[in-house]
Amino acid sequence: MAKEQRETVSNEDLVYSNMIQIEAITRLLVRKGIILETELLDEVRALNAEQHAKAQRIRTPPIII
Repeated sequence: MAKEQRETVSNEDLVYSNMIQIEAITRLLVRKGIILETELLDEVRALNAEQHAKAQRIRTPPIII
């Protein structure tokens, strides 16, 4: 059995592919009425705020008294 050859893909291509897949899934969920676009935007904003807060905690050195 021959070994399958794999193509090397750049990180940029992987990120782009992931973005397109997420957009397609999002559009389907909204189109089918499973979620509202406003619910999606609220969730994205909440997640963004959570990630920003986590990044701030990591960057802030602890205060030693």
